[in-house]
Amino acid sequence: MRRNQSTQEQKRHPGVGAAQRSTLPEILSLHTPSGRIGVLVVAIALALIVTPFVLPQFSPSASPSGSTESRESASGNTLWPTPPATYVAPVAPPPVALRAQPTPPPLPRPEWHEMSHLTVIEFMQSSVVDIQRTAEVALLGDVVTDRLLLKATGEIQMGLDLSQVRDVEINGTAIRFTAPQPEIISVELLPERSQIFERRQTLFLSNYTGLETEALEMARRQLRAEVAATPSMMTLAEEYSRLQLSEFLHKLGYTTVEITFVEGGFIP
Repeated sequence: MRRNQSTQEQKRHPGVGAAQRSTLPEILSLHTPSGRIGVLVVAIALALIVTPFVLPQFSPSASPSGSTESRESASGNTLWPTPPATYVAPVAPPPVALRAQPTPPPLPRPEWHEMSHLTVIEFMQSSVVDIQRTAEVALLGDVVTDRLLLKATGEIQMGLDLSQVRDVEINGTAIRFTAPQPEIISVELLPERSQIFERRQTLFLSNYTGLETEALEMARRQLRAEVAATPSMMTLAEEYSRLQLSEFLHKLGYTTVEITFVEGGFIP
């Protein structure tokens, strides 16, 4: 009888029985309202189960610094060390203002003409002179009446005639010019260092007056010629001239000095 009643109920309400007989896939199906609700419920349940394992549990006993560090780490910021109380941040010095350097005044042009001769080397040298006088004598012919043999010593000075300097070129602190080759400026004989080796006079024919003066003048010319014919002495005088002129020009402010010596004495 009960079966008949339930059969009759099912016939009256066929949807109710069908709902009771719904399977789990039908319940979780997104095509029906009940399925959507079921899926939502299952998702919430899974979230509640997994959350304690994923997120760290909050502990009330944690220190404030620990909580601060966790909050800083969670926010993605790096915690920098706190500087000491006496720390002073470095201050960059102000930029130095560049000032235009004034153009130095041009160096003075050397006054060569006022310097005239420049003595660069002095030395002593000796030379032997043999001088004689003759006279025409009847029956005897040419006869030596006087003879003088002496060694003359003189002090010789060599230098430059700066009035002959030419082709002066000045470029900033550099100067170049052409100068005459050093020459013998003076030859001064020293009587106290001279010596007469032989003096001969012929009786009644002698004409000795002025012979010694003539011999000394000959010695002067001979000393000048001997020095001029000595290449080593001329080279030494040229080197001394270069050194003295360079030193003089360096005192005036020139840093580069170039000198060209011209052979043959004075420049035309």
